[in-house]
Parts: sequence; C-alpha cells; structure tokens
Amino acid sequence: MIDVDSIALETSLQDLGVTSLDAITIVYEVEEVCDIEVPNDELESLRTVQDIVDGVRSLVSEKGDA
Repeated sequence: MIDVDSIALETSLQDLGVTSLDAITIVYEVEEVCDIEVPNDELESLRTVQDIVDGVRSLVSEKGDA
C-alpha cells in the first residue's frame, strides 16, 4: 500500500515501485472501470501517473465522441 499523499501526477511509476506486471494489472482495472480499451502500444509510454490520467481522459473522450 502506498500513502496517497506521496503520489503526485508527476510521480513516476518506477518511483512508486510499479513493475511492468503491476502496470498491466492497473491498466486492466482501469479498462474495466472506464469501459475503454488501452492499445497495447500505448502501454510502453506510461511512465508517470500523469501519463495514465492523460491516456484515460483521451480514451474516455474518444468513446464519448463515438
């Protein structure tokens, strides 16, 4: 468990101790909750919390425009 106060948008996933397997699990959970699909090639570009937030916002926005 990570103290929420220690997480900022610019915090890197590496600094949070997120492994590549953890990142896949996080993305899977986000996909389920938001009813979106994150393209596999986008996974490699996720480096920070902000990257995840921006990606989800973009995909949710695209879904709403469809």
